Formats: sequence, structure tokens, C-alpha cells
Amino acid sequence: MTTSAQLRPVERRRRRRAAMTVLLAALVLGLVGCDGDGEADTGAPDQPSDEPTDPDPAPDDDAATEPTSHDIQVFFTNLERGPEGEVHPVERTTTDDDLPTAAVSELLVGPTVDEREQGYSSWFSQDTAGMLRSVRVEGGVAHVDLDGALRTTIPGASTSAGSVVLMAELDATVQQFPDITDSIYSLAGDVRAFYEWLQLTPPDGAATPPTDEADDPEVESGTATVEVYFTNLERGRDTEVFGVEREVDLPRVLSGALQALLEGPTEAEQQQGYWSWFSEETAGLLLSVHLDAGVAEVSFDPALQTVIPNASTSAGSTMLLGALDATTLQFPTVDDVVYSFDGDVDAFYEWLQLGPPD
Repeated sequence: MTTSAQLRPVERRRRRRAAMTVLLAALVLGLVGCDGDGEADTGAPDQPSDEPTDPDPAPDDDAATEPTSHDIQVFFTNLERGPEGEVHPVERTTTDDDLPTAAVSELLVGPTVDEREQGYSSWFSQDTAGMLRSVRVEGGVAHVDLDGALRTTIPGASTSAGSVVLMAELDATVQQFPDITDSIYSLAGDVRAFYEWLQLTPPDGAATPPTDEADDPEVESGTATVEVYFTNLERGRDTEVFGVEREVDLPRVLSGALQALLEGPTEAEQQQGYWSWFSEETAGLLLSVHLDAGVAEVSFDPALQTVIPNASTSAGSTMLLGALDATTLQFPTVDDVVYSFDGDVDAFYEWLQLGPPD
């Protein structure tokens, strides 16, 4: 009898073939009995899953709300294409649906580098970018309000030739839209201030702010004597102010008095001991004066903060407001006064480390 340990080579080969046959059969059965995920197929139907089914994916919010682009034009001078005073369009694209506002905002940025190389020029540049306060269209008229700092940023625009170019660029840009037939401009809400800056007459029907005339509104010409107030340590304490006389044009005596105040004491007055935060460096930094129901609203150029930074100290602010208040409140029709930087009341009083008036 032969034991397994004594199998002949032929017998061993037979047994190996039999084992291989069994192994292959098992592999085939395994493949047939598994699904595509490698799990055994029991033949039973798939059971419903407890997991909630995912509905159709929501549309892409970004794609659904993608803003619409609009083609607009801004107008600049180009002496290679036409004479001074003639303006020519260049294209801009905006996603702002308020097209007049977008167009003026783009105009105030000025020509690009490439456009300047092509001969386009303008009063507007990166220095004037952002100086648009608002655009409002009513009855076909666009009311465009610009920052009062525009005057000091491009002072040369106020010349005769300069104003022609500036107005042509503004008018062509604003009136490119079919629903706008005319335009009126203002500085910090003051229509008169804009046109006076350009030495032009305001358009007929332009809304002008309340007069700052503090005496007789019927008076239209001539001069009046007013007082401006300065500190004088030879006459009193630093918190006291004393008046000196100035001649100003009628009828805008309040504006005239404040403009004279911002010019500071004369050389002769300084020799007499008069002193002020105001001087020739602050001259011209008055933007506007409105008088409404006895309250004077006085707006200054924000540059005042950097020209006289020390006026914001405790003692400095007392002296500055003493001079301003005495000069403004000398007129019988002025009961109170509120100051601002280009219309921002909080900014003015924060600069002086004070709370704004109620």
C-alpha cells in the first residue's frame, strides 16, 4: 500500500491538476455570484435605501446672478482729432445699472495710459477719481453733484478756456443717454458755487441753495462792512476774540465775512497782536454757506485738517470755534451755526475732538 508520502511523480501531478481544477471552479463561481461592487449577489431585489435621494442639483447662484455688462462712453479732448473744446468718445464697460452715475464716475478717472498716448487729454485724472457725490435724473434733467475739493484739485479748469473743455466733457458724457436732455452741476449741493468757480452763469431754472444774505435780501450790489474775529493776547485771554473790520460784497455778506476770516489777520494786524489759525494758507478753503431757518450751515474743504492740524487740540479747537462762531453769529438773522467738511458734520467735530451739535 502506498502512503501519501510515497506518491510517485505521476500521481502527484494528477493530484495537483485536480486541485487546480477545484480552485478555478471556485473562482468562476465567486465571480458569477458577485455584483459590480465586488459584493455577493443574493439574487434578491435591491432594497430601498434609507438615505434621502438628492434632487436635481440647484442652479449655480453665481451663474444665476451674474451681472449684465453695459457699454457706455466717456468724452475727452483730443487735439490730434479736433480743436480744443471739441470732445471725442472712448468706450467703457460697466455692470452698474445706473448708467449716468457709472459714466460720470468713469469720466472722473480720466483717460487711460494708452488713451493718453493716443492724444486724449482731460482735466480729469486719478486725482479727481471718486469725486462724484451723486447723479439724480428728474424730468430729463441730470443733477450732478461733485465734491467741493474738485476746485482745489484742478484750479486751472476755472479759466475761460478750461471751463469750456471741462463743461464739454461733462455735458457730452452725461447727455449721451436718450432720457437726459439737460444737466445741472453743483459742488457739495451748491449749484451757484459750481458755476461761479467756472466763471459761468447758472442755467435758467437751476435750483440754488438758500441765500446766505444776512440783512436785506433786496440788496443785490455794493459792499458792506462786517467784522472778522481773531485772538489778541495783548487785549485779552486766548479764549477771547476781537473784531476787525472788512469790506465784503453784497448780498452774500456771511460768505464774504467767512472768506475774509479764512484769510487771517493782515500784516498790520499781526503787528498789533492779532493772531489766528487762519492765514493765506487757509484762504479759499470755504466750500459753501447756506442759511436755513436761522441756522448757518458752513462747509469747509477737508484740506483744512492738514493745513492747521494743531487746531484740533483742546485749546486750539476753543480758539478756532471762538473765531468762527463770533464771525458767523454777528448777523441778526443767524441764530445758530453747524460746520462740516464737505457736508460731513461728524468729520468736522471729530477732528476737533468734540461732539456734533444736536
